[in-house]
Amino acid sequence: MTESQTFPGVSIETPRLLLRPYRGEDAPDVALACRDELTQRWLPLPNPYTDADALAWCTEMAPRFRASGEGIEWAAIRRADDRLIGAFGLKRTDWRARSSEIGYWVAPWARGQGLAVEAVAAIGRWLLVEQRFERLVLRAATDNRASQRVAEKAGLTREGIARNAGFTNAGRVDLVVFSLVAPELIGNEAAEQTPDDVDRIRAWYRALPAKRVGAGVLFVDDRNYVLLVKPTYKERWEIPGGLVEASESPHEAAAREVAEELGMDRALGRLLCVDWVPARDPKTDGLMFIFDGGLLGAMELANVSLPPEELSEYRFVAPFALDQFLPEHMARRVVTALAARDAGRTDYLVDGQPLNDEGPNSGTSQP
Repeated sequence: MTESQTFPGVSIETPRLLLRPYRGEDAPDVALACRDELTQRWLPLPNPYTDADALAWCTEMAPRFRASGEGIEWAAIRRADDRLIGAFGLKRTDWRARSSEIGYWVAPWARGQGLAVEAVAAIGRWLLVEQRFERLVLRAATDNRASQRVAEKAGLTREGIARNAGFTNAGRVDLVVFSLVAPELIGNEAAEQTPDDVDRIRAWYRALPAKRVGAGVLFVDDRNYVLLVKPTYKERWEIPGGLVEASESPHEAAAREVAEELGMDRALGRLLCVDWVPARDPKTDGLMFIFDGGLLGAMELANVSLPPEELSEYRFVAPFALDQFLPEHMARRVVTALAARDAGRTDYLVDGQPLNDEGPNSGTSQP
């Protein structure tokens, strides 16, 4: 083993994370996360997972793993509160072929925030650009849909299924194989980019203005009344939806929010409107998308399940009464979405006001 066949013991920073070497102080959170039912389901970890297992991993096994040349392990720390939220690492490193495989877990208190995508994408850039590797591999059990979505959102390409190639505490599993290769990373010239080139490109993109992006869904009943939900943490009502996460499309975000807020796995329809919303201190300006959710019948409504910590109730509201429940600009947006659905078109709005080629479209129905 030579020095050139071990990864440097470096940290990697992303907008929300610090990926750094493990410390002894990480052990309590590692133990807590590795006892989680979902973590235990997909990883062949000791069961039960003890405090001693966690401490040994943080202080002995992870550092020894890098020194062996097999790979490298990072503790993922959320920069906002300095708490460990996951583990990410490279393994099965082939130094001659310049290939390595990424593995990870995310703690239950940090799931659903796009942090795994952020970390996997950053490690991919570090490996293929800064370390001059040719190939990054990610393998996920065929039933582990969440990890497969992470791979796709991080830009990896699905290659196929490796049969009976993995194992968990429950037994052998088939694995879906994803990969990212150097020429895909920054156009076809990625392999020719120097680290300084990449740093300049990153700095330029990070300096661009950032906008909030939200995605909502328009559901109606047989009266054409609009479904609204009542958040527990604010006074006004909303249509189902929420913020779009990093590396997530607005359509994906809308479907995810429907599943989380209503307990419904439902295929969504087309885009009805896009609304540019100006900054309202302390919020920055943003783009808000509304997709068609269609008609909800009695059978579907009977299966609605609201998360009690987030939503207290739902109701259908007549279009003319929306401004009694929603902020004025949001009520205009929803009414315009209704009109766009009925007309079979998609509208562009500015702060809830639809525009056409000649400016504000005063003919569109407003509350």
